[in-house]
Amino acid sequence: LKGWRILEDSDCIVRQLIQQYNMEADFICLDFVNDIEKIYRASDIVLFPSHLRGIGRSALEAAVCGVPVVAATVHWNNDVVIHGKTGLLVSQHDVQSIADATVKLLKDEQLRHTYGVNARRHAEKHFHPKKNAKQVYQVYRHLLQQINR
Repeated sequence: LKGWRILEDSDCIVRQLIQQYNMEADFICLDFVNDIEKIYRASDIVLFPSHLRGIGRSALEAAVCGVPVVAATVHWNNDVVIHGKTGLLVSQHDVQSIADATVKLLKDEQLRHTYGVNARRHAEKHFHPKKNAKQVYQVYRHLLQQINR
């Protein structure tokens, strides 16, 4: 497992980088927050420059709050962020593309608004918890009916 990082204190690393580059005035690092919706609604965009395969929960939470997302991904056929409609997708590890997409949204209030509205509608249509719970229930019900035949 040489070279593999299974556990990493990303929060600590980010805070050290902010301090190293004297950017404390440009960042607010929050500890655990109970009312995360308040944070999202106060945000212009959400960046999700993950090195993981999928797009995570924070992108979905942002969409529910009507906030557009800039996400780095290798999986372009994702269902959370729709490129050019609910946010922007860029290639992983492409720092310049992440920066360019971020600046594009920060400079265009109307585009942010449009993507945010689209993101909220998309989340309501495809990710509503009650609707998804009903669909999961139907799958299990169907499977049980098949087993009991």
